[in-house]
Amino acid sequence: MPGICPSCQRQATIESEFCPACGAPMNPDAYRIREERKQRTQILLPLKWHKFLTWVSLPLGGLSGLISLYTAVTTLLGFDPALYRPDAVQAVQIMMYLDVISMAVLIPSFILAEIHLLKMRWRGVKAVLFIYLFQAVYAAAALALYFRMGADMTNFDHLTLVTQLFTSMIGMIVMFFLVRFYYKKRRGLFQ
Repeated sequence: MPGICPSCQRQATIESEFCPACGAPMNPDAYRIREERKQRTQILLPLKWHKFLTWVSLPLGGLSGLISLYTAVTTLLGFDPALYRPDAVQAVQIMMYLDVISMAVLIPSFILAEIHLLKMRWRGVKAVLFIYLFQAVYAAAALALYFRMGADMTNFDHLTLVTQLFTSMIGMIVMFFLVRFYYKKRRGLFQ
Protein backbone atom coordinates (compact mmCIF):
# COMPACT_ATOMS: atom_id res chain seq x y z
CA MET A 1 0.00 0.00 0.00
CA PRO A 2 1.57 3.34 -0.98
CA GLY A 3 2.27 6.20 1.41
CA ILE A 4 3.07 9.84 0.72
CA CYS A 5 6.43 11.29 1.73
CA PRO A 6 5.88 14.28 4.04
CA SER A 7 8.93 16.03 2.57
CA CYS A 8 8.75 15.64 -1.22
CA GLN A 9 5.14 14.41 -1.57
CA ARG A 10 6.15 11.40 -3.70
CA GLN A 11 4.63 7.97 -3.27
CA ALA A 12 6.50 5.25 -1.43
CA THR A 13 5.55 1.87 -0.01
CA ILE A 14 4.04 2.04 3.44
CA GLU A 15 6.73 -0.37 4.73
CA SER A 16 9.50 2.09 3.80
CA GLU A 17 11.09 3.79 6.78
CA PHE A 18 12.69 6.41 4.54
CA CYS A 19 11.56 7.91 1.26
CA PRO A 20 13.41 6.28 -1.66
CA ALA A 21 13.38 9.58 -3.58
CA CYS A 22 14.63 12.14 -1.03
CA GLY A 23 15.68 10.02 1.97
CA ALA A 24 13.41 11.80 4.44
CA PRO A 25 11.85 9.66 7.20
CA MET A 26 8.36 8.37 6.36
CA ASN A 27 7.37 8.53 10.01
CA PRO A 28 8.79 10.56 12.91
CA ASP A 29 10.21 7.49 14.68
CA ALA A 30 12.24 6.22 11.70
CA TYR A 31 15.62 7.46 13.02
CA ARG A 32 14.96 6.08 16.50
CA ILE A 33 13.89 2.70 15.07
CA ARG A 34 17.04 2.53 12.90
CA GLU A 35 19.30 3.36 15.86
CA GLU A 36 17.60 0.73 18.05
CA ARG A 37 18.03 -1.86 15.31
CA LYS A 38 21.72 -0.93 14.98
CA GLN A 39 22.26 -1.29 18.74
CA ARG A 40 20.48 -4.67 18.85
CA THR A 41 22.52 -5.94 15.91
CA GLN A 42 25.76 -4.64 17.45
CA ILE A 43 25.04 -6.48 20.72
CA LEU A 44 24.32 -9.72 18.86
CA LEU A 45 27.21 -9.32 16.41
CA PRO A 46 30.24 -7.71 18.10
CA LEU A 47 32.65 -5.74 15.90
CA LYS A 48 36.00 -6.91 17.32
CA TRP A 49 37.43 -7.85 13.91
CA HIS A 50 36.16 -4.54 12.49
CA LYS A 51 38.03 -2.64 15.23
CA PHE A 52 41.20 -4.66 14.64
CA LEU A 53 40.95 -4.05 10.89
CA THR A 54 40.31 -0.33 11.33
CA TRP A 55 42.83 0.45 14.07
CA VAL A 56 45.65 -2.04 13.40
CA SER A 57 45.54 -3.93 10.12
CA LEU A 58 44.70 -1.13 7.66
CA PRO A 59 47.16 1.44 9.11
CA LEU A 60 49.94 -1.16 9.15
CA GLY A 61 49.03 -2.22 5.60
CA GLY A 62 49.16 1.40 4.42
CA LEU A 63 52.54 1.94 6.10
CA SER A 64 53.86 -1.30 4.62
CA GLY A 65 52.56 -0.16 1.21
CA LEU A 66 54.46 3.14 1.49
CA ILE A 67 57.68 1.31 2.36
CA SER A 68 57.12 -1.14 -0.50
CA LEU A 69 56.44 1.72 -2.93
CA TYR A 70 59.68 3.44 -1.91
CA THR A 71 61.62 0.17 -2.30
CA ALA A 72 60.00 -0.61 -5.67
CA VAL A 73 60.75 2.88 -7.06
CA THR A 74 64.39 2.84 -5.89
CA THR A 75 64.87 -0.67 -7.30
CA LEU A 76 63.38 0.40 -10.63
CA LEU A 77 65.58 3.51 -10.78
CA GLY A 78 68.71 1.46 -10.05
CA PHE A 79 67.87 -1.33 -12.50
CA ASP A 80 70.90 -2.70 -14.37
CA PRO A 81 69.99 -5.10 -17.21
CA ALA A 82 73.55 -6.48 -17.27
CA LEU A 83 72.89 -8.29 -13.97
CA TYR A 84 70.20 -10.52 -15.51
CA ARG A 85 70.09 -13.17 -18.21
CA PRO A 86 69.15 -11.58 -21.57
CA ASP A 87 65.98 -13.70 -21.87
CA ALA A 88 64.82 -12.68 -18.35
CA VAL A 89 65.41 -8.90 -18.55
CA GLN A 90 61.96 -8.06 -19.92
CA ALA A 91 60.17 -10.22 -17.32
CA VAL A 92 62.21 -8.61 -14.50
CA GLN A 93 61.33 -5.13 -15.76
CA ILE A 94 57.64 -6.02 -15.96
CA MET A 95 57.81 -7.37 -12.40
CA MET A 96 59.38 -4.12 -11.17
CA TYR A 97 56.72 -1.99 -12.89
CA LEU A 98 54.06 -4.32 -11.50
CA ASP A 99 55.39 -3.66 -7.97
CA VAL A 100 55.21 0.13 -8.45
CA ILE A 101 51.74 0.04 -10.02
CA SER A 102 50.33 -2.29 -7.37
CA MET A 103 51.52 -0.11 -4.51
CA ALA A 104 50.28 3.05 -6.27
CA VAL A 105 46.82 1.43 -6.45
CA LEU A 106 46.81 -0.10 -2.97
CA ILE A 107 47.88 2.93 -0.90
CA PRO A 108 44.81 5.06 -1.84
CA SER A 109 42.65 1.95 -1.29
CA PHE A 110 43.99 1.60 2.27
CA ILE A 111 43.23 5.28 2.95
CA LEU A 112 39.70 5.08 1.49
CA ALA A 113 38.95 1.87 3.37
CA GLU A 114 40.13 3.43 6.63
CA ILE A 115 38.05 6.60 6.21
CA HIS A 116 34.86 4.76 5.23
CA LEU A 117 35.18 2.02 7.86
CA LEU A 118 35.63 4.62 10.60
CA LYS A 119 32.38 6.24 9.42
CA MET A 120 30.67 2.80 9.26
CA ARG A 121 30.07 3.05 5.51
CA TRP A 122 29.66 0.02 3.28
CA ARG A 123 32.15 1.56 0.79
CA GLY A 124 34.89 0.82 3.32
CA VAL A 125 34.02 -2.88 3.24
CA LYS A 126 34.13 -2.81 -0.57
CA ALA A 127 37.56 -1.15 -0.41
CA VAL A 128 38.87 -3.86 1.97
CA LEU A 129 37.53 -6.59 -0.33
CA PHE A 130 39.19 -4.84 -3.29
CA ILE A 131 42.52 -4.77 -1.41
CA TYR A 132 42.44 -8.52 -0.72
CA LEU A 133 41.34 -9.38 -4.25
CA PHE A 134 43.93 -7.08 -5.81
CA GLN A 135 46.72 -8.60 -3.69
CA ALA A 136 45.65 -12.11 -4.73
CA VAL A 137 45.70 -11.12 -8.42
CA TYR A 138 49.09 -9.42 -7.95
CA ALA A 139 50.57 -12.56 -6.33
CA ALA A 140 49.20 -14.70 -9.19
CA ALA A 141 50.68 -12.33 -11.80
CA ALA A 142 54.04 -12.29 -10.00
CA LEU A 143 54.02 -16.10 -9.89
CA ALA A 144 53.28 -16.28 -13.61
CA LEU A 145 56.10 -13.84 -14.39
CA TYR A 146 58.49 -15.70 -12.13
CA PHE A 147 57.78 -18.97 -13.93
CA ARG A 148 58.11 -17.12 -17.23
CA MET A 149 61.62 -16.09 -16.18
CA GLY A 150 62.40 -19.77 -15.72
CA ALA A 151 62.42 -20.22 -11.96
CA ASP A 152 64.73 -23.03 -10.93
CA MET A 153 62.84 -25.13 -8.37
CA THR A 154 66.04 -26.86 -7.26
CA ASN A 155 67.38 -23.50 -6.03
CA PHE A 156 66.33 -22.84 -2.41
CA ASP A 157 65.88 -19.07 -2.92
CA HIS A 158 63.65 -19.61 -5.94
CA LEU A 159 61.59 -22.22 -4.11
CA THR A 160 61.20 -19.90 -1.10
CA LEU A 161 59.99 -16.99 -3.26
CA VAL A 162 57.51 -19.16 -5.17
CA THR A 163 56.21 -20.58 -1.87
CA GLN A 164 55.78 -17.07 -0.42
CA LEU A 165 53.91 -15.82 -3.49
CA PHE A 166 51.67 -18.90 -3.60
CA THR A 167 50.94 -18.69 0.15
CA SER A 168 50.19 -14.97 -0.18
CA MET A 169 47.79 -15.60 -3.07
CA ILE A 170 45.89 -18.33 -1.18
CA GLY A 171 45.88 -16.25 2.02
CA MET A 172 44.41 -13.21 0.24
CA ILE A 173 41.67 -15.32 -1.37
CA VAL A 174 40.77 -16.84 2.01
CA MET A 175 40.77 -13.39 3.66
CA PHE A 176 38.54 -12.01 0.89
CA PHE A 177 35.87 -14.63 1.59
CA LEU A 178 36.20 -14.42 5.39
CA VAL A 179 35.87 -10.63 5.43
CA ARG A 180 32.96 -10.81 2.99
CA PHE A 181 31.18 -13.35 5.21
CA TYR A 182 31.92 -11.33 8.37
CA TYR A 183 30.56 -8.05 7.01
CA LYS A 184 27.53 -9.58 5.28
CA LYS A 185 26.35 -10.73 8.71
CA ARG A 186 26.70 -7.13 9.95
CA ARG A 187 25.31 -5.37 6.88
CA GLY A 188 22.62 -3.57 8.91
CA LEU A 189 25.26 -1.66 10.90
CA PHE A 190 26.61 0.13 7.84
CA GLN A 191 25.22 2.96 5.75
